[in-house]
Amino acid sequence: MPQSAEETYKLWHQFVETGDAKFLPALFAEDAVLRTPVYWKERKGIEVFVIMSCVPEALGPIKYVREWIDGKDWALEFSGKIDDIEFKGIDLITLGEDNKIKLIEVMLRPPNAGALFRARMEKAVTKAKAALEKGRPPS
Repeated sequence: MPQSAEETYKLWHQFVETGDAKFLPALFAEDAVLRTPVYWKERKGIEVFVIMSCVPEALGPIKYVREWIDGKDWALEFSGKIDDIEFKGIDLITLGEDNKIKLIEVMLRPPNAGALFRARMEKAVTKAKAALEKGRPPS
C-alpha cells in the first residue's frame, strides 16, 4: 500500500508509462469509483480494475502535459493520438485516507476520439472479462 500521496503519484505514472496492470492493486481502493466517457454509469470495485487494465491497450500511449496537485486531489491533463486522431483529456483523481485512488473521473475530446476509444474499450473489456471467467488475469 502506498505510504503517501507522493508514492501513489509515482505509481500512477509508472502504470501510465508501462501499461502494466500489476500496479492497479496498489493504486486503487477496493471500493474505487470510475467515471469515464466509455460508460454512462459509474463503475465500482473490481470492475474498475478490469476496465483500467484495458485502458493502455485501447487508448495507446499518452503524455501528461499539465498537472495540478492539491494533496489528495489531482487534475492531470494528457494528450495522445488514437489512429490519426489527436486527443486531449483530463484525469481527475481523489485519493482516500489510505492514499489509494477512491475516485477517478476521465474526460476526453474530441468526440470522434472518444467514440474510437469506446469501441476499443468494449472489445478489450469483453476479452478481459472472458479471461477472468476462465481463471486467467486480464492481459
